[in-house]
Amino acid sequence: MINGVCWATRNVDMPGTFASNPEDAGMFYQWGSNVGWSSTNPLWASDGINIWRDLSESGNVWLPEKNPCPVGWRVPTMQEFQSLCSSSNYWGNLNGVFGRFFGNEEPLIFLPAAGRRDGSSAPNGVGSVGSYWSCTHTPGPNAHVFDFLYNNTNPTAVSNLKAAYSIRCVAEDLLCNIAAEFYMNDVHYLTDTTFCNKNVNFRAEIEGLHPTASDSIMWYIDNVFETSETTWSKPFEIGTYEIKLVVHYNNDTYETLTGTLKIKALWIKIRNMRY
Repeated sequence: MINGVCWATRNVDMPGTFASNPEDAGMFYQWGSNVGWSSTNPLWASDGINIWRDLSESGNVWLPEKNPCPVGWRVPTMQEFQSLCSSSNYWGNLNGVFGRFFGNEEPLIFLPAAGRRDGSSAPNGVGSVGSYWSCTHTPGPNAHVFDFLYNNTNPTAVSNLKAAYSIRCVAEDLLCNIAAEFYMNDVHYLTDTTFCNKNVNFRAEIEGLHPTASDSIMWYIDNVFETSETTWSKPFEIGTYEIKLVVHYNNDTYETLTGTLKIKALWIKIRNMRY
């Protein structure tokens, strides 16, 4: 996890699979395609048609059905590469392979300088250049690519869609768990957990209060109304929040409770953790 983005630790190899090791080049891909090209000679393609395709996919969106990443992962945006470059990074080598390390704390991720394919000739830049596609299209038959050298990173470079570059995926969605203590009128409860994407969709069932489907619960956090029903969305941090709970029962009576929500811990589990 770097700046809120979960990066895969290895490049894409055959479509839908990751390379065996972080330093492995994997395969090269043309923009918008899920056909992989060999990163070494001889030239061969993952679909068995070993003839270079000097053309590009139509459209300006990398379609889900052409996603080369494993299930639960996708090609990053240009903005996500910019965020990656804003973290601490440096040129180095991993098991004899040159590339760049990224991250503000351990464990770092390593992107090998695997080079690129600009046509049917041999790959170029191996060991000195890293080129990684983003899914961000630009006017004309171009898209943004993340390029790096030993002394430079450029997350906003532009390249023709026909070139074949490395793919380093990011997690498509997150499973977020909240461990929280919930105090209402000095009675202690625990919250449950739910899915989220960066912000937290929080849900708490209040013991002793069991509204029917036609009843409603309104949440106020620090006196700000969040949502109706029994769920709110808020980018929580560890700490204590003043809350007010208003229950509107079907018989048109109301009950108002005040108290505190104490977030004791936040943690994130990533789908496809084995990657």
